[in-house]
Amino acid sequence: MKVIVLSCNTGEGHNTAGNAIIEGMHARGVEADMVNALALMGVKRSKLICGTYIKMVRKIPALFGFIYNLALLTSTHRFKSVLYYVNKPSQDKLYDYIVQNDYDTVVLPHLFPAETITSIRKNKAITNFKCYAIATDYTCIPFWEDLEMDGIVIGHKSQLGEMIERGLDPKLLAPLGIPVSAKFAKAYDKAETRAKLGLGGTELIYLIMTGSMGSGNVNAILTPLLAACGEKDKILVLGGRNEKLKKSLREKYAGERKIDIIDFTTEVEQYMAACDVLFTKPGGLSTSEAATMGVPLIHTKPIPGVESRNAKFFSSLGMSIYEKNVPAMVRKAVALAHDEDAKREMIRRQHENINPNAAGDICDYIIRSAKG
Repeated sequence: MKVIVLSCNTGEGHNTAGNAIIEGMHARGVEADMVNALALMGVKRSKLICGTYIKMVRKIPALFGFIYNLALLTSTHRFKSVLYYVNKPSQDKLYDYIVQNDYDTVVLPHLFPAETITSIRKNKAITNFKCYAIATDYTCIPFWEDLEMDGIVIGHKSQLGEMIERGLDPKLLAPLGIPVSAKFAKAYDKAETRAKLGLGGTELIYLIMTGSMGSGNVNAILTPLLAACGEKDKILVLGGRNEKLKKSLREKYAGERKIDIIDFTTEVEQYMAACDVLFTKPGGLSTSEAATMGVPLIHTKPIPGVESRNAKFFSSLGMSIYEKNVPAMVRKAVALAHDEDAKREMIRRQHENINPNAAGDICDYIIRSAKG
């Protein structure tokens, strides 16, 4: 068995899910690689598509939300979408790459290459590889009805009705969870982790994550949160790759010892383990990572569309607090930080609904299905 994971660099979440699958396959002795599917079609095209997406999300999120909702209205299983035909021209290069490198199993944590693979399966005379799509959000995003797969992994059993209603074959749906790295399922000693990060002696730690793109309403959160903090409390801001945001925050809060602005890090789990409350936009992957670890969770302003649905899913099950009014959100976050019973209950609900072994379970499912 030889697995290729096809992702795209439109945000870090899809790659994170892909890497969790790679990690799980390697642990099972299966050869597996991950490739940026857009890069196979040309570096310029990849940069154009990814760059356009990131700029839209950062600068005009309302437009992204409008496009998302419009896509929902036009998405149907009765005929293929515009997105399918946009990705169809890539089929020959992608097919050749898969065949020439002897991959027999394709895993797809991103819709774009999944559309191309669907085109390959419809238009090539021979396809000697199995294909599995993985949803990285807790809803049925537009155009999943296009896909022709051997299996489709979704995040939670409550999504089954929505997926079936949208025309997906229930026999192909596997509600196994969203795959996250095994490091998020480990137990961490909070005091040791804080000492490792140079945070020993701190009382409460509020962690604000802005995603890999450095988006969200962090400026609006910091003012009331800073005013509510105790003298020995700390606010950590993970600024991702948004250099402009990090520079402006460092200038604004220069000399403020309660606030630290952190550059892009591959040790997010360490900061999660150290904190008392986490503020994060409701991306499917970052939220799943936090819930796997059991971190009291506040959902901040979502990217309109799919992230709004993630936030509603989590808050409806008591796994997070989702409050659109920022001052009210901060008041609830501070109250949560001081309420041990409320934190324990939220963590209990997270562990009840989020599969910490999703990556391994997905790998086992794919291996069984592909061999069968």
